[in-house]
Amino acid sequence: MLAVIDVSGSMAAQVGDSDRIGLAADAAQAGLALFPDTSSVGLWAFSSRPAPDTAWQELVPVGPLTEPALGAASRREALIAQVGTLRDRLGGETALYDTTIAATRAVRAGFEPSASNSVVLITDGRNEVSGGTDLETAVQTLRAEADPTRPVPLIAIGLGPDADVEALGRLAEATGGQSYHALEPQDVRGVFLDALARRACRPSCG
Repeated sequence: MLAVIDVSGSMAAQVGDSDRIGLAADAAQAGLALFPDTSSVGLWAFSSRPAPDTAWQELVPVGPLTEPALGAASRREALIAQVGTLRDRLGGETALYDTTIAATRAVRAGFEPSASNSVVLITDGRNEVSGGTDLETAVQTLRAEADPTRPVPLIAIGLGPDADVEALGRLAEATGGQSYHALEPQDVRGVFLDALARRACRPSCG
C-alpha cells in the first residue's frame, strides 16, 4: 500500500483541539498498526511545489515493514517518523490529479502479485493547480492505464466539507476503487480504518 497525504495549506485548519493534518496523521498511525510485518507500505506527501519539482514527495519508498529504511531499524519505524514530519511540510495548493496518476503508476510499477496493491489518498480539498491535468484527462488516463492483471485500486478519502467528493469518486471508480467522505474531520480515523479493512477485496468487492 502507498499512503498519499495532502499537505496543502488548508490542512492546517483547526478542528477542535487539533488540525486537519493532525487528524490525518493520527489516522495513518492507527492504520499502520493494523498491518502485519509481512506487509509492504510506503508514504508520499503532496502539495503544489515550484517547477521543476514534482507535486508529490516520496517520504518512504514502498517496501517490507521489517526492512531497514532511511536510517531506521525498520520501515515501520521510518513511516512513524515521517508521519510526524507532515505538519512541517504544510503549504501550497492541492495537486490532486497529477499526484493520483503518479501514485497509481508507482504502485503498478512495483506490483506484488501475492498482495493487495493499492493507493490510499487523504485530502481535504480539490485540485487547485492550473495548467496541469484536468479531471476528465485524469479519469481517462487512469482508465486507459488500468490493467486487470495488475489492479491498483485508489481508496480516496475526502476530509471535511471542502473535499471534492465528486472528483474523488470519479478517480476511484476509474481504478476499481472506492471513495469515502469524512464530513466531520474528526471522523477521519474511523473512515480510514474502515477503508483499510475493505481494501483487500478491491477491485472486486461484493
